[in-house]
Amino acid sequence: TESAREGLMREMLYADDLVLMDDTMEGLREKFVKWKKAFESKGLKVNLGKTKVMVSGTKEKALVSKVDPCGMCGKRVKVNSVRCVKCGKWIHGRCAKIKRVTQRLARDFACGRCKNGAGRVVEQEEKLCDEVETVKEFTYLGDKVSVGGGCEAAVTARARFAWVKFRECGELLYGKRFPLEMKGIVYKSCVRSALLYGSETWCLSENELGTLRRTERVMVRVMCGGEVDGQKEN
Repeated sequence: TESAREGLMREMLYADDLVLMDDTMEGLREKFVKWKKAFESKGLKVNLGKTKVMVSGTKEKALVSKVDPCGMCGKRVKVNSVRCVKCGKWIHGRCAKIKRVTQRLARDFACGRCKNGAGRVVEQEEKLCDEVETVKEFTYLGDKVSVGGGCEAAVTARARFAWVKFRECGELLYGKRFPLEMKGIVYKSCVRSALLYGSETWCLSENELGTLRRTERVMVRVMCGGEVDGQKEN
């Protein structure tokens, strides 16, 4: 694959996995095609089902916005509002003559201005190719990344995985006949290592630090004979 390589940080290779990065979809598409041809020339095949595209740095808006002004009347939208898929503006349900906004309706809704040709048409999102899916979250090498950046999703996922490991070692960590020193050794090697896996790449905020601290404190309290959510762990 030497003919296709450009090097870090635009490409990351690990075993049989490959990550391609670019500032534009067009540039990413060119790299994808170049690498795909390099693989196929050696008799390899790209698994398009496992290949995903994620645009980082974007923030997904909720179905309902309480801040944006209505694209029809200009007043602040309320709960029963829907977003136009063409101009991107939020519209009151009463302005759109809709009694109740649903997810199914929101997928194809176009406001009156756009239907009449007065609205701004938003370009369709570019795709890498028809077979490759665009996702909002992706798990790579045990770490979870999301479109909004940050590490909140990764910290939450690792905390859940750490609890799985904690319960797998429950007979030893919960048992009263084992000394705390032994429990501490098992906890550090089996549980804490799972909790902090990949943490070298995290840019932690106070919120994520609080999640890690609370998780560890509860686990230590259980090992010392405490309770979780008001129930005694046996």
